[in-house]
Amino acid sequence: MGGEICLELAYRYPDSIRAVIACEASAHIEGRQVDWAKHPRVNASTCVPEWVNALMAPQSPAPYRDEVWWTYSQSGYGVFHGDIDFYSREWDARDRVSQIDTTRCPVYMLTGEYDFSCTPEHSRQTAAQIPGAHFQVMTGLGHFPMAEHPEVFLQYLRPILNDLRRMPAG
Repeated sequence: MGGEICLELAYRYPDSIRAVIACEASAHIEGRQVDWAKHPRVNASTCVPEWVNALMAPQSPAPYRDEVWWTYSQSGYGVFHGDIDFYSREWDARDRVSQIDTTRCPVYMLTGEYDFSCTPEHSRQTAAQIPGAHFQVMTGLGHFPMAEHPEVFLQYLRPILNDLRRMPAG
C-alpha cells in the first residue's frame, strides 16, 4: 500500500514533497482480494504469512524472510483482508496518475522481479502514464524489498538518493 500512497502524495502535494520513491506501486491492482482471509474457518494468522512468504524472492536471506513472515502472523482477524480491500478494491488512481507533475515532485518507481501481487509490468504501465517518471525492476527482490533483503534494496535506493541530493532544493 505504501507505493500507492506515494503516488497519491505526489499527485496531491507536489510542492510539499521533494520526491517520492514508490516501491511496488501501481495505479490499480485488480483481483488480489481473497475472501478466505476473513473466513471464520480459516486461521488467518497461519495462512496469511504463508501466502505473503511466496511474495518474496527465494534467495532473500531466511532471517529477513522470517521477520516478514512473523510480522504478518501477528495481525488480528480481518486486518489483512482490510489491507487487501484497500489495495485491490478501493485504490484506483487510473484517472489521475497521468496528472502527476514530476517537474514539481519527481517520481521514482521500484518493483521487485518476484512480486506477483504488483508485478513489474503493473508498475511499468503506471510509470509510462506519468510523464517523467523513472521506473526500474529490482532483480532478486520481491514485494517487500526493504524488509526481505535490505542490502540488495540499498543498491537500488542509494543511486536515487544521490540523484535527489544533486537536485536543487525547490
